[in-house]
Amino acid sequence: MLCMTIAIIAVATSCSSSTDAPPDPSTITLISGGNQTVTVNSNGLTDLPQLVVVRVDSMGTSLAERDISVSVWMSGAPGANGPYPFVTGADGIAAMQLQLSNIKGPVSVNAAYTKCVRWGLFACDKSVTIATVSVPGIVAQ
Repeated sequence: MLCMTIAIIAVATSCSSSTDAPPDPSTITLISGGNQTVTVNSNGLTDLPQLVVVRVDSMGTSLAERDISVSVWMSGAPGANGPYPFVTGADGIAAMQLQLSNIKGPVSVNAAYTKCVRWGLFACDKSVTIATVSVPGIVAQ
């Protein structure tokens, strides 16, 4: 009976085929930068008047040097040079100056905390999105 129990335990523990990492409890929170209007330059790029500021933390602890990827969509078209890469500071905060192209209308901005899960020879080959936040109310006129 003991041998059978050991065999069942051995089979049960060796049959797990999941290689997924456990869930990451980290979050990204918008601090400021929503609800702004900008008059776009018809000849090039225009800075948003206010910085977009986000904070990354894990269960209340600020996460320094974390990668943030920001995508900008203007009236449904991709923004000027996105996605924009940023990194959080020691306080877990990333303050980002974003630029818009000359497309007028509603602007969608999404910030994502991403994590590298596989490194290549010179850079990250594969990353995953841990958490995202949308920036509301940006309009280009």
